[in-house]
Amino acid sequence: MLFIALSAAYGVALVYLAERMLLPGAFLQRSKASWGWIHILGGTLLILAGIGIFAGQTWARVVGIIVAALAALANFAFLPYAPFWSMILITMAVLTIWGLSVWRPADIN
Repeated sequence: MLFIALSAAYGVALVYLAERMLLPGAFLQRSKASWGWIHILGGTLLILAGIGIFAGQTWARVVGIIVAALAALANFAFLPYAPFWSMILITMAVLTIWGLSVWRPADIN
């Protein structure tokens, strides 16, 4: 849930503060506001997947694993610009993948 909140907050900041944010220009070919909307939509998808995970839906676990893997790969691109923060987010993504992979709702009952 923390990952979702950070992604959505980053998206809102990019939309409203696009002209003030400093981002690596070579990596971002789109405007900062469009990246903000991408983060907001991704955060919304993750909220729906989180609700599905709490409901025990397999599709939500698959979506969570795919999004976490994409987030880990994307954060490798930001290692030169924010190494400490990127490593934290990569670690969170890997732990998310592990948690979603080993959890079995049938074991709860």
